Amino acid sequence: MFFIGPSGMKFVSAGDLASESFDKNDFTQDNAWHELDVSSAVPAGTALVVWRIIATCATAGFLAKIRPNGYTNEKNMLDLMVIVANKNVCETFAMVLPADHKLEYKFSNVAWGTIFLTPVGWFV
Repeated sequence: MFFIGPSGMKFVSAGDLASESFDKNDFTQDNAWHELDVSSAVPAGTALVVWRIIATCATAGFLAKIRPNGYTNEKNMLDLMVIVANKNVCETFAMVLPADHKLEYKFSNVAWGTIFLTPVGWFV
């Protein structure tokens, strides 16, 4: 499935995935920035990715942040806050994918129950 917009970019659906691309074991949870190589989930030549994240945390008020690799400010990124303890927080977001196919993330240093990050699709 794909969509060609007026700019000539094409949207490619990730399809009916059998499992999440990244889970809790792929993320260090220590309130520091880390890199995540997403080349296993998104093909070369991708300019923009639509992601879906699902997370649960045993404590309300904690954050997860995701930004393109190389960004240094905490302005243009995903902020995911746990509002209610032990309840799924879900977000679908679009993010530019740098040429190195890496994102940076930061998860608060608390007991995360679930973290799933999966591409919904991408623009090429």
